[in-house]
Amino acid sequence: MQLEITSLEKKVQKLERKMAAQAKPKRPEVTSSTRETPEGPSDKGASREPRRDPTKKRDTAVDKDGLPTLSMADIDPADLVRERTDMLQRLEDLQVELRTQEGIADSLSKETRELRAENRELRRDNESAKGLRGRFEAMKLRLLEREADVERLGEKLMKTEEDLEVAK
Repeated sequence: MQLEITSLEKKVQKLERKMAAQAKPKRPEVTSSTRETPEGPSDKGASREPRRDPTKKRDTAVDKDGLPTLSMADIDPADLVRERTDMLQRLEDLQVELRTQEGIADSLSKETRELRAENRELRRDNESAKGLRGRFEAMKLRLLEREADVERLGEKLMKTEEDLEVAK
């Protein structure tokens, strides 16, 4: 995301430089065809674009990807403005999206911390419950032993009572 924003910022700067270069007044090419026409001198001070010879091959540069590049004469200034505006809007949209995703990441981070704290508490409670289970089992065994002792003592008492009755 950050790389895309940086790339868009570079493109915007490049477009701004192109627009600035195009905004500078260029000296018109003076040829015999622009000085005079068969009707007389050309419009006073108005420059015409020099005619291009259709047989002449235009030099087309190639960028690092092998795609032909355009010269400033091939680019419409309105297109540059639209492209720059579109890039700025895209950049703004990406920045908003980045802030939104950062907010989501912050909330997820907070929720993760809360869940980890809750998990630690549950583990402590679980360990505590295991300890209580152990104590409960130990108490249960002691209770069973005492019940067995009480039963034995009860049997012994009954036997003693029987012996007393027999002895009377």
